[in-house]
Amino acid sequence: LKLLGSSNPAIIEWLQAPEVYQKDESAWKLLQNVGKECFNQQKLALHYVSVAIRHEQKYIVNEHTITPKRYLYALRATLSATYVLEHNQAAPIIFDELIKVSTVPADVDESIQLLIEAKAKTKEKQPTDTVPILDEYIHSQIELLGDRARKLRRVRSDGIEALLDETLL
Repeated sequence: LKLLGSSNPAIIEWLQAPEVYQKDESAWKLLQNVGKECFNQQKLALHYVSVAIRHEQKYIVNEHTITPKRYLYALRATLSATYVLEHNQAAPIIFDELIKVSTVPADVDESIQLLIEAKAKTKEKQPTDTVPILDEYIHSQIELLGDRARKLRRVRSDGIEALLDETLL
């Protein structure tokens, strides 16, 4: 619960996962409520920006080929950070749903759709040529989103323990 209380990104995503193998309704509602009460927009947005930075630096910068899957990871991170900053809530987990609620330039959207098609048609580790439009979009989004997230008022975690104690008692 403390991880949830600190807006741990893995826990937040886990709570949104479409597949739940076993679920206790009262525990699920408790986790959902704690997650909403303790949600930290800045922390989650900066997490996604950090993921995008790591993917850009490791797989995109100075590379001539990349697997579609790596591109989609970087894109998912930038689109998720954008969603968190615009809606002050966790982004959709399913990539197709995230794309539907995201606003991107037409040329970027077209490149993303082509990338999704390429991923579906190729072997997982088969590289494709880099796409300058996507490279530039990811890079510019990283800078923009990082700046926006850092400018948010820092949310203090005071009272999270009290909320958890109150919720559990």
